[in-house]
Formats: sequence, C-alpha cells, structure tokens
Amino acid sequence: LGPAVGQRRGGMDLLKLVGCLFVIISSSGIGFLLGSRFGERVEDIRNFRTSIQMLETEISYSHTPLPEAFVCVAKKSGGAVRAIFEHVGDSLGSRRSGNVGDAFASALNRSSGSVSLSPEDMEILKSFGHSLGCSDVDGQMKCFKLVSKQLEAQQAKAEQERGKNERMYKSLGVLTGLAVSILLL
Repeated sequence: LGPAVGQRRGGMDLLKLVGCLFVIISSSGIGFLLGSRFGERVEDIRNFRTSIQMLETEISYSHTPLPEAFVCVAKKSGGAVRAIFEHVGDSLGSRRSGNVGDAFASALNRSSGSVSLSPEDMEILKSFGHSLGCSDVDGQMKCFKLVSKQLEAQQAKAEQERGKNERMYKSLGVLTGLAVSILLL
C-alpha cells in the first residue's frame, strides 16, 4: 500500500509540473503575440510611406495614370500594402469604383484584419485617398507631402508605443504564467 501511494503522488507531481510548464509557455506566447502587434504597426506604416512615395514618383515624374500607377506600385510593395494597392488599381481599372477615394477606402476596410493600423492611421490614409485625382499635379504634390508628414508623425508615435508596450506585454505574459503556476503548485 505504501509504495503505490508514493508512485501515484509522484505521478501527480509530474502532472502538475507539466501543467505549470504548459501555462508558462502559453501565457508567454500570448504576451509575445500581443507585444508583436506594436512592431507590426510600425512596419505597416513604414510600408505605406514607401508605397506612397513610389506612387508620387509614378504620378509626378512618369505621368502614369492612377489605375496603372497603383498596380505598378503594388508590384513593388510587400505584405498587406501590396493587396491594398492591387485592389485600388483593379477597382479603378475596371471602373468598379466611382473614384479613387472610394476605391482606397474600400481596400482599407477590406484588409483591416491584415494590417496593424490604428483608426487614426486609417483615417489619414482614407483622407489621402479622397484627395487623389481631385486637383492638378501641384495640388497632388501637396497632398503627397501632407500624408508623408502625417505618416511620419504616426510612425514616430507607433515606435514610442512599441518601445513602451512591447516589452511590457512580453514581461506580463511570462509573469502571469509564473504566478498561475505558483498558485497551481
């Protein structure tokens, strides 16, 4: 009777340790996942800034029509930005959308789950989309400069948030796992 009870108890202790390890790994993973969203936002804003600069070049120097310019920039872009620019180019090319602003807003809304942008970032981009094609080349250049400055400010804000929050979420995930594990033991 004595050795059998000891073996069961040893098995229960091993099961508790495995459970605690699982809790620590899971909560740490969640913390790292939540923390990485801040880095993704910085990267998405950076990709938009680069793509918008390419679009400016296509329009101002190459005098490429907007539908073709969006498709050309999409080929050079990466990630979710590529899909957004492709959608706008296709919508404008096939005349499914009434104007650039509607096509751009539709593309942003459609891909809202695949980009890590704040509502403020989205509004800046939608406003930019509505300003495209509404004025002459000089007016367009002013719009490009404005959106570039706005996205630069948003990127700086996103980098500050990333520096502050990314580390916090990662640490919080690990510490939560450890605290729950201590309570289980």
